[in-house]
Amino acid sequence: MGTSFAANLSPHETGLGAWSEENFVNAIKKGKHQGIDNERQIMPPMPWQEMNVWPDEDIKAIFAYLKTIPSINNVVPANMPPAGV
Repeated sequence: MGTSFAANLSPHETGLGAWSEENFVNAIKKGKHQGIDNERQIMPPMPWQEMNVWPDEDIKAIFAYLKTIPSINNVVPANMPPAGV
């Protein structure tokens, strides 16, 4: 699996700042990075496979909440494939 890093879920531009509600719902429902269809899959340990069955209203409520938390400037490194790959 390699190494993955926790996403910045704050409303800062280095986190969810540029995301739309639609992007967030797509990310959870489809497991696509940044909620964009032609992007890579979201990496473990994000449990999107368990969350994708949640009602859209619940996912939208989480997004609305995340937009209210303090904004933190934190650029997250890209995931790293396993050694030797």
